[in-house]
Amino acid sequence: MRLHLFLAAALFLGTPALAQQSMSMTDLKIDAASLEGQEVKVRAVVMTMGSSVVLTDPNIDFDTSGITANVDRLPREQRRYIVEECSLGCVMTVSGFVSTVFGVPMLDLTNADTRTS
Repeated sequence: MRLHLFLAAALFLGTPALAQQSMSMTDLKIDAASLEGQEVKVRAVVMTMGSSVVLTDPNIDFDTSGITANVDRLPREQRRYIVEECSLGCVMTVSGFVSTVFGVPMLDLTNADTRTS
């Protein structure tokens, strides 16, 4: 009976949000489709190219299979840091929600830890 009440309460109150997952850039690239909508944390090379931001794997020299990042949700100071300091790439830990646009994975960033660059 207690189990039924617990399950009913869980359904009524809703299930808790999935916890943020820490993972490598390689795992993010491989599993992006199954991670859509989930929040992830990765250590990446953050590079600006014009108005675009691309995340690449810091463990791969000249990684050409980066993931596009949307920085619109970042605080202004974090966006400023990325624009000023990362045109040639800087390594930092970033967090965001995985999404796809026309089947191409991207990360909607919610935090960029500029202390780790």
